[in-house]
Amino acid sequence: MLSQTLSLFLTLDAVMQWTMHPWERDARMARKALKRGSQAYGLLIELACTRSSDELLGARRAYQSLYSESIEEVVACVGLCGA
Repeated sequence: MLSQTLSLFLTLDAVMQWTMHPWERDARMARKALKRGSQAYGLLIELACTRSSDELLGARRAYQSLYSESIEEVVACVGLCGA
């Protein structure tokens, strides 16, 4: 029963990710990566290397809108503050 519930949850999460605007999806993925710490920085690098400048700007704006903070400031604080 628990494995079925987990499977359903993962399927619903995948569908929600797929239906989001790409900029919102990238902003949310970046937020998760920043919260997880250094083991997830590869995701940030992948986003930065595979997106166009317009897509990165859109994700930056989406991040600002969703979380009321600048992704640049969060990245700087993670690097300097060790958060």
